This record gives sequence, structure tokens and C-alpha cells, in this order.
Amino acid sequence: MNRKRSIQIAVVAVIVIVVVIVVLCIRGCRGGGTKGQPIVIEVSLRAGDELAMSITVDPVASLAGDMAMDPDAPDQLFLGPELIAAIEKGLGDHSVELSRGVTGPEDIGAVIIERITYTGQGRDGVLKRIRLSADLPGPPRRKTPEKAAIGVDDSTSSLYDVLPWPEGISWTLTGDDKLKVTSGKTVLELAAGESGALGEITAEIPVSIEEVDDTAEIPDGDDVKLPTVKRDLGKVRFTTAISVRYLGRLKIAEDKQ
Repeated sequence: MNRKRSIQIAVVAVIVIVVVIVVLCIRGCRGGGTKGQPIVIEVSLRAGDELAMSITVDPVASLAGDMAMDPDAPDQLFLGPELIAAIEKGLGDHSVELSRGVTGPEDIGAVIIERITYTGQGRDGVLKRIRLSADLPGPPRRKTPEKAAIGVDDSTSSLYDVLPWPEGISWTLTGDDKLKVTSGKTVLELAAGESGALGEITAEIPVSIEEVDDTAEIPDGDDVKLPTVKRDLGKVRFTTAISVRYLGRLKIAEDKQ
């Protein structure tokens, strides 16, 4: 009887161990960090262009500016009070995307930081965007437009979104907690703190801009349609150099300043 009971206990123990292993494997495949210690990945873009014009965009305050990393605390990710309040309310902005299931800092399992540095003839400046997810999401994806036609009522700032992109980028966490990034023939395996380049993507697309013709005579009266003129810039070369940095699993800390 005792021997039979011992066998039963052993069987139950084996089942428990198997269940634990399966759960850990599923968690590893999903790629989420532990509570309060998300996986952090930084995707850096260097965007160039040969635009025969200059674009000026006034900087706009954003929630992404309320998240920071301190060189003196490389294992921590600081969230400011405005960003924390926005997360709890489920309200992002143009710079912060909240995935389903993230209702507080403790729900964040992955942070994707996107830094775009514009160094072209027409575009300059730096943009920062972040994505907060419960689990590891896919890499950023963009569609290269076939053309850019800016209407008279459109903002030329839309040209900031012209970022040539490879057909497919994928990433996953390996069993030894490295980030494996694949883009075409390029394969990177990054340990925490390491970075690698995915190369430069180039596209030439036609660009045209419709503007008010300030040389034409404007008729008097109400609801007058202003005369416009179309500037055809021809095919303009745009480039995007992409690199990925894997920061590993960082602790979330509240920045009260």
C-alpha cells in the first residue's frame, strides 16, 4: 500500500513538473517580461532625403518625453507621473501606443522605443515614439508610399512619415534570453546591451506639392477659391538606416521629478 502511494506521489510530482515546464515555455514563447520588469528594445532610424525644400515642424509636447533611462541606473526604466496617469486612464497620444491589457505599469511586459533622427536636405529633428505591450509585439512596420502628393490644405510635415522600409522584419527571444532579429539575409542575435544594424533601405518616389499661387490676382468677394500652383519635385530619394538595440529586462521605476 505504501509502495503504491509512493508511486502515486511520484507520478503527481512528475505531472506538476511537466506543467511548470510547459507554462514557462509558453511564457518564453510569448516573450513577455515579468511584472515590473519588461523587455526593452530600441529601434533607431536615421532618415535621409534629397528634398529640394526645407520643412519646419514645431515641436509638440508628447507623453514619450515622460519616459527616460538614466546612465547611472542602466537596469531601470523611469516613467514620469504624466505617462503613468495616461497608462492608468488608457489614453495614449501621437507618441505613445498602449496595447490591450496594459492598464498600469505593472502590466507592461515589453517596451518598444523608436527613435527617428532626420538628417536629410529637407527634414531634420528627432522624434521619439514608444509602444507599451503586455507581451512582446512584432517590430515596427511601415509601407513605403508609391508617391507623395501634398494638397494645398495638407501639411508638408506628412513627408516626415516617408520612411522606406524592408519587406519584413521579425524578432523573437531565444532560449538563452537573446533577441534574434531577422531582416532579409541579415540575422542578428543580441544579448542584453548589444546592438546591430539592419542596413539602409532606399526608395525613390514622385513628390508634388500644391500651393497657393501668390503671384496670381485674387478676386474680391466671399468664399473665393484661391488660385493654386502645383510644384512637381520629380522623383525624390529617401533613405532609412535601421539599427536595433536590445536592452534586456529593465525594472520600472517612478520618476517623481
